[in-house]
Parts: sequence; C-alpha cells; structure tokens
Amino acid sequence: MLEIDPSQQLAFRGPLTRHVEVQLAISNPTSDFIAYKIKTTAPKQYCVKPNSGRIAAHSSISIQVILQPMKEEPAPDFKCKDKFLIQSVVLTPETAKVSLADLVSALTR
Repeated sequence: MLEIDPSQQLAFRGPLTRHVEVQLAISNPTSDFIAYKIKTTAPKQYCVKPNSGRIAAHSSISIQVILQPMKEEPAPDFKCKDKFLIQSVVLTPETAKVSLADLVSALTR
C-alpha cells in the first residue's frame, strides 16, 4: 500500500555521540488517503517527526528520524537490533472525517 525509501534499513552516520538525523520518504501511490503511525522498539533512542499523519492520494511525505546521542561511540562491529514499524490504513469517506488521534488509537489496538 505504501512505498518506503529506504525500504529495508536506516543508516545513521556518526559521530553517534551527537544527534544524527536520517530522512525516510513515504509515498502513497494509491487513489485513497492513507493514515499512518510509526513505532520503534527503542522509543527513548529515537525521535520520529511526524510519527503519525495522513498522506494524500498520489503524494509523498518526508519523515525525520533522529537518533538521540549515545554516551560513547559503539564498537566498530556493533549491530543495532532496533526496529521500526509503519502501520497504515486506507481512509474511507467516513474515516477521513475522524480525528487523527482517533485514527492513531485505532491503529495501535
């Protein structure tokens, strides 16, 4: 339903002792509005802006994913196991009128 770039992995380039930001592009190739919510397994490590919203038909948005500073640089062979999940739902004419907070609440159930 959504096209995501990068599609598999976010690459945070150091130094990781500072805020590091990457861009995530989400495209809606459908003719419907879509609501989305982004979750992570490490919510204290990342700030995602915006972490939820609506995407118009045939349009794209840019998401900032910010890694919070680490106390020290990780080892060169460190493999990060943090994950992100993008939940989405097609909006019907009825659900398009629902508040974003209620849509996000429905996505997280």
